[in-house]
Amino acid sequence: MNDYTLGYICGILAVLLIAVVIRLIFRKKKMDCKEGFDERQLFERGNAYKLGFTTFMIEFAIYILYTLGDFGYEIPVEPAALASIALFIPVTIFCVYAVRHDAFMGYNATGKSFYWLYILAFVLNIIPGIMSICDGSIIENGVLTLHSTNLIVAIMFGGILLALYVKNKEDKEEE
Repeated sequence: MNDYTLGYICGILAVLLIAVVIRLIFRKKKMDCKEGFDERQLFERGNAYKLGFTTFMIEFAIYILYTLGDFGYEIPVEPAALASIALFIPVTIFCVYAVRHDAFMGYNATGKSFYWLYILAFVLNIIPGIMSICDGSIIENGVLTLHSTNLIVAIMFGGILLALYVKNKEDKEEE
């Protein structure tokens, strides 16, 4: 295991630890507020899960067909970067669908914590993503590398933030 791989694993573990700490902080703040979903929201969340899962299965099937066939063309993406992309597309689809159908947050949630958490995640990923673009490590020898993961995550959170913003604006216009 080289130093880069070890650093990458430590980074993932640090992000998971920070996520748990943030979750515990928000849980303590909202101890008295019951946050839940009504029947319609649960139905729409189920549809969002199905859409995300179906997207992942289609991606996986395409990848399997590609690896079994001899098309004479290599995908210019490292396997780890391809796996990141394949995981984040269905997550983004789930979140955007849930936002569009008012099923992303519970009926008592204000959304402020989501905005701040997603803005923080966007900023913490866009900075290293831009740095990877600037130092040229995102594409090496014409191949998209694992260094693209931060940029991919930033795009995911940016898309979710955009969906939240548009939905919030639409809801305010309806009132």
